[in-house]
Parts: sequence; C-alpha cells; structure tokens
Amino acid sequence: MAVFGGVRHALACTEATISIRTLQRWIREGGADSHDRRRTARRNTSTNKLGGIEREVLLAIADSSEFASLPPGQIASPIQFC
Repeated sequence: MAVFGGVRHALACTEATISIRTLQRWIREGGADSHDRRRTARRNTSTNKLGGIEREVLLAIADSSEFASLPPGQIASPIQFC
C-alpha cells in the first residue's frame, strides 16, 4: 500500500478515489486483508459463468417456441447440460 511507503493518507485516498473515512473503516474492519469494495474495483469472474457458446445455446433454447412462454425455473428442469 502507498501509506506503508510513506505517502500520507489523504494523498493515497485521493489517488485511490476513496474518502479518508472509507480508508479508516476498511482498516478498522480488517486492514490490508479486507477486500476492495469500490464499485469500480476489478473482480474475478465467476468460475461457473457460462462461456460464450454455452450462453448462445441456452438463449437459443430459451427463445425457441417450445420454451418461450415458460419462466426460467421451468426451462431449467428439461435442459440438462453435460
């Protein structure tokens, strides 16, 4: 962290686009081990996220005339992915 390198809190917070109050709360709630809660923070994608082809296949099936009038919960039962 910049603060450990000798930078003042206010300058570090300005660079990170957070308020000093947010930094104080993060330190109180877990310090450097706490996760980044900013809305603009980069996060890892979910490991169970559908790939591009899987998503396209699923949307094509859900949009088909057989399933078009059903809610997602009723579509999920007949569709079984391997």
